[in-house]
Amino acid sequence: MDARKPTNGYELLGMVLAMQTICNSYQSADNYFVTTFWPECTEILTMLLLLGLYDSKDTALRNCLARLLPGEQNSHLITSIVATYLALIGYHVHILNNSSVANNVNKQFYNKLHTQLSVGDRVYYGTVG
Repeated sequence: MDARKPTNGYELLGMVLAMQTICNSYQSADNYFVTTFWPECTEILTMLLLLGLYDSKDTALRNCLARLLPGEQNSHLITSIVATYLALIGYHVHILNNSSVANNVNKQFYNKLHTQLSVGDRVYYGTVG
């Protein structure tokens, strides 16, 4: 199988989401493939908006700023996937959280993805407050 590099932001984001699914999947005792990750449509749309990948003629949907509240369902997923995407295109990304416990859980959960994509040295987790 020939590996092909993504040619645009949509393909790169799709690759990151696919790798996250693979990294958190396992084979059950009764030989079923089990995946523990699948983003909802609103989460994918949020990622597209945050990364500026949503191309719309409606200017109200451009240059958006999003606030991900702690405790919101899957806010860590959006934050970590966006951070992984930005690390893949060359940025050093700092993810800050006010809870060291939540921060450590997120770091451990996404460590396999960051390792597989060789961006572990560009994604940093820290605690504030």
